[in-house]
Amino acid sequence: MKIFIVGLFPETLSSALETSILGRSVKNGSITPVFIKLSDYSVRPTRRVDDRVYGGGSGTLLQCEPIALALDEILENSAEKPEIFVMSPGGEMWMQASAQEVANSGKDIIILCGHYEWIDERVIEYYNMRRISIGDYILTGGESAALIIIDSIARLVPGVIKDTSHQEESFSESFDGKIEYPHYTRPEVWRDMSVPSVLLSWDHRSIAEWRSDSLRSRDKNKER
Repeated sequence: MKIFIVGLFPETLSSALETSILGRSVKNGSITPVFIKLSDYSVRPTRRVDDRVYGGGSGTLLQCEPIALALDEILENSAEKPEIFVMSPGGEMWMQASAQEVANSGKDIIILCGHYEWIDERVIEYYNMRRISIGDYILTGGESAALIIIDSIARLVPGVIKDTSHQEESFSESFDGKIEYPHYTRPEVWRDMSVPSVLLSWDHRSIAEWRSDSLRSRDKNKER
């Protein structure tokens, strides 16, 4: 799966995509990140890709044409048209189900990262982009948000993580979309805090019941 990251500073993601599980997913070819720098598609001698906002206001917007030139090049060289995501505070909330949908499809995607006061609305409408939000807060650029999207997808691509890990984790079908139960490891007592005795009992039925109760309890806390 190719993931095209289009923005002003896509290369800022390179170190994260070379490390740990993400790095392994890139190395084994499960995902292939492609960095597209918008300044390479500037139509101005200064290589700038932003300009003032019509109607007044502070800051500048990313212009349509550099984005369009970058996207057209990707689309013209793609056998199957990739879906285009644009990071937007007003977009649909990115969920585990969203990541699973993309991972299951196996299709290439494009992630457009905004900057400054964001992006000229016309280019978003022209390419019928899917607006995505990772939460109700503002970042200095969309690259950080794009990394979250990539991470959530990559770990679900077959071969990156063991299937058994996906089957027992937060938001999985086996947990009915709930938050995973608490986990403990050695030592048995840490700063006068003990591991729940049921987990030391080797009574698998009791452990399963405790974990089921913990799932319900954590889900209620999440709703508060």
